Formats: sequence, structure tokens, C-alpha cells
Amino acid sequence: MTKKFYLIIILLIATGMALAQTHGTFLPYYFIKGVVRQGGVPITLQRKVIFYKNDIGRRLQVQTDLSGNYEMNIYEVDYYQDVPVTLEGNVRYRIAVPREGSLTTGTEEVKDLIVEEGHMTLDLNIIEGGGPEIPPEAPTGTMSLFIERAGNDVEITWEARFVSPQVYMLTGDGAGRFASYEGWARVYNGGIDPAYAAQFSTITNGIRHRDQVGRGTPEAYYKGLQAGIDPAAINPETGSSNLASAFAVGKFNIPLISGLSNMAAMPFIPSNPDISSVIGAQLPNGTVLSMRDPTGRWDEVSYAGGWSSALNINPDYGFWINVSSGSPILTLVGNVYPGSRRTITLYGGLNNLLGSAYPIQVDLNSSLLGGTLAAEGGKLSAFADGRWDEPEYRGGAWTSLIYKLKPGKGFWVNMNAPGTRPWNYPRLY
Repeated sequence: MTKKFYLIIILLIATGMALAQTHGTFLPYYFIKGVVRQGGVPITLQRKVIFYKNDIGRRLQVQTDLSGNYEMNIYEVDYYQDVPVTLEGNVRYRIAVPREGSLTTGTEEVKDLIVEEGHMTLDLNIIEGGGPEIPPEAPTGTMSLFIERAGNDVEITWEARFVSPQVYMLTGDGAGRFASYEGWARVYNGGIDPAYAAQFSTITNGIRHRDQVGRGTPEAYYKGLQAGIDPAAINPETGSSNLASAFAVGKFNIPLISGLSNMAAMPFIPSNPDISSVIGAQLPNGTVLSMRDPTGRWDEVSYAGGWSSALNINPDYGFWINVSSGSPILTLVGNVYPGSRRTITLYGGLNNLLGSAYPIQVDLNSSLLGGTLAAEGGKLSAFADGRWDEPEYRGGAWTSLIYKLKPGKGFWVNMNAPGTRPWNYPRLY
């Protein structure tokens, strides 16, 4: 045990365990180590290993060495590096190797763990398309926002170091109206704008958009700028305006109907993809959610006061919802994807239950899906309003361009070619 640790113990006793009260249950140290492998072989490219509770934006991280080894002293990182993660006893945390930037591999399974005093060995395996995603750093003058459901409301928060920031909002009719710059209104500038006092209230380091879960505006997006930043001025890092450069978070309502008639998808990048976080208790008892992976295996969970098992709701993939009764409105929240494209692996045959991770409508030609289906062709099948839309791609063209890829809607892709191909789906906003 280090001298620094003894000093911390003395300080805690002298201050009546003040740090313990601030950070939850005080436990001396948590030392986690392991090896990151791909295909059974330790990786040689240095990768991040992250540790978080619910919101991936509030995480601890270390880097592997050139032999795939990582070591993480959770206590040291939390208390000496001023990272906003609160350690608590008997609370489930998550550890993973994330996808970021051009890296398309990540943890095969995001590991859940309850940290305890002492040492823990935890090896991780990465696969193509695995792992959670972490957003890039916010451009200068902007700030990252965090979004979550809170009862009937949506909470938008920011880091405590940002004092009197600005928050802008864009709303739409549910058709997918996100835009980088046009149509945004400032709702907070060190205080709620009077024009929006009926909709918003302040919370610690954040604002609450009232009555937005299962109701409210069909879609809403939020961006943050630091105090005093001109939204129209050109950002030196991006070459676009500060407001256009800021990353967004959003909420999106998906109206559902009773029965197995709901083909849905996640239109955002969730901070925590677990179904208990993405959907939670919004749907009635007896509801069943089903998704199919490319190997042909169906995963099915049911809701009865809680979900029957853990299941990740990942962007780029669709799922069926069999609602037991009524016509609930499902509200999804998350990060608006800021990258240039989504790379989705397509498998031969009717093995691709997909969704669009963009909060806009995209026509089939602009999606570049046809180029992936190529000369062998294929078909897209989408179910809505009690009927199927099934445009085919053959002879280098779609048989119909009426259907568009839509936020919150799932669809099947039947690729005639065998094997796998990457679909580089571009971001168009």
C-alpha cells in the first residue's frame, strides 16, 4: 500500500469520511487487469479500455500496451484524475473496448461487474462491429451534452466546469427533421429563456424538458455552446459555424400499436445500449421484443415489471416489438451520430434486420445500399401501417424510390450474393 493511500485514509478520518459521502461507499481499491484478444491472439495495436456505470460519456479509461495487456486501478483513476465517475459498493459497472473513429472492432460482450476490494483478472475479446461507441471530443467553444429519460421528462446535462453555457433546441414532426444549423432556437443562456419557461426547468448542471417521455414533441434535438460563444462565428477546428460544429443529443418518439406490427430501430447512439436503459419501463407488461442476428439466431425478451434478460439495443439494427395492449409511444434518447458514415456488415440471404442510426430520412440512392448489393442484387423489405414495402435492386437500379430509410423504423435487407460485404452508409446532415 502506498504512502499516498495512507495519507488519504488519515484525511478521511479527519474530515468525517467526507470523500466517502461524496463518492458513495468508500472502498479502498479496485485493481483490474487482463489481456485484450482478437481471434484468440493478443492485440498489438494499443486500444482504450473503458469503465463506466450508465453513461459512456462519463467514463474512466486506460490504454493497452503493445501486447494487449491493460491494468486499471479504479480507485486511483477516480480519486486522483478528477474523472466524473462515482464509485459505489454493490453497484453494477461495465467494462469494454469501444469502437471509435475508424476502428470498427470492439468488445464481443460488454462485461458487467461489481467491483470489490482487491484484484480482479478480466480478459476481453474484440470482434468486428462489437463494443459500445464513444463520441469524439467536442470542438473548441462547444460542449458535450448528456441526455436521459427521467420519469415523464427528458434531462439534458453538462459537465460542472461549464458555467452559464448556452443550449439550443431543434424540434420536428417525427419525420426525421434533424439539421446541423437551420431552425435552432436558444432555450438556455445561463438561465431558461422566458419564451421556453413553460417547457423547461433548471436542474444541477442541466435543464429538464418537461413531459417529453411518451408524449410531447415527436422529435427534439439539443446542442451546447460555452458561455459567450457566437453560434454563427466560424469554428477554427471545423471550418463551419460553432452551432453547426456542436455535437447533438436528441429524443425521438415512436408510436406503437398493439400486436406484432412494430418494426423499430434506434435512431441515435445510446450511452448505454442495455434494454433496461434504452427502453426501461415504458411498455406494458406482456410486451415482447425480438431481434435476429446475422447467424439466424433470434433473441427474445419479455417485459413484466422488468425485462426477462439483458439485451443490447444497438444502432444500425432493427427489432420487432409485440405490444401486449394499448398504443404506447416509445421515447428513445441518445447521441446524434457525428461521424462521416456507418459501416454495416451485410450477410448473404435474408439475414439482415437493420435500422438507420440517422435522425433524417434517406432515399435509397443516397444510402449507397444498392452499390453494396451490386450486380447480384437484392431486396429491401419494410413493414408499416399493415403492409410491406419491398423495392428490389436489380440491373443497377431500384425498382421503386418511394420508400425511404427513416429514423425509428427497422427494415430487412436480402442480399443475393453469398458471404459478407460492408455497406458504407454515409451521413448526409
